[in-house]
Amino acid sequence: MASGANVWCRADAHCGCCPPPAAPSAGCVASLLAAPPVELSVDCAALQTLVLQGRALSVLPDAIGELSALKVLDASDNALTSLPAALGRCGELRELLLAANEFTDLPAWLADLPHLHVLNLQRNRLATLPAAVLRCAWLRYLRWGAQRAVADAGDAVSEAAAGEAAAGDGFASPSLAVLELEANGQRSLPRLHPRDLVLTAVLASFNDLRAVPSQLVAYGPTLKKLHLGSNQIASVDGLLPSLAKVTELCLDGNRLTSLPESIRCLSKLRELWLHGNTALEAL
Repeated sequence: MASGANVWCRADAHCGCCPPPAAPSAGCVASLLAAPPVELSVDCAALQTLVLQGRALSVLPDAIGELSALKVLDASDNALTSLPAALGRCGELRELLLAANEFTDLPAWLADLPHLHVLNLQRNRLATLPAAVLRCAWLRYLRWGAQRAVADAGDAVSEAAAGEAAAGDGFASPSLAVLELEANGQRSLPRLHPRDLVLTAVLASFNDLRAVPSQLVAYGPTLKKLHLGSNQIASVDGLLPSLAKVTELCLDGNRLTSLPESIRCLSKLRELWLHGNTALEAL
């Protein structure tokens, strides 16, 4: 296989570097196309991208740890509940896409991946943000929105408790640029790193925020996109003066009755959502 090879193993496409799944051979990833459970026969030292989206997988094979050059793993839209420990040997991994699975927690070793920058955990069953995620020292993009109810009601965490638990521990990464946690029932945000100077987007609409999270004021000077729609916020007076670079501001579906004069100072603002604030009397 050529250096820097990418393999896109989707349900409706063959990877092109291997014989058909009916006749797999050594030195290929053809077996990943078979119906689960999967077996991985790999001799692809240069493999950098592996897409297993929509394969109805319940497990990932331990042999995935042999992909020493792997940078992107997309295992979205499956039925995964855990990650194999062998994946922790993929020290070059930069993007881990696990949306639409059945995770209720993530392993501690995830925080030891030295180059993990992108993590998508949307539409799982993560009632709280796993400690391993908070400990990822170089995380830049995190998507954790639209979590589903925990299957076992006995283990379920209430939405309010989930919000408080998530806020208890802060992010270890000073490089977080995008934080998305929409539609999670959050009443607070996880604590951001005090030296984070690159945060450009916070997407926290469709939650249960009763006020603007006070920590956002400190990060306002770098924010370009701030979505706080469909919460219970009644005032943004203390926040707006800090948003010197914001271009998108979503405040729809809240309890605003007025906007402060400081909104006139948002010279970069291009998009402003205010619909659904039924008590808003004037702009």
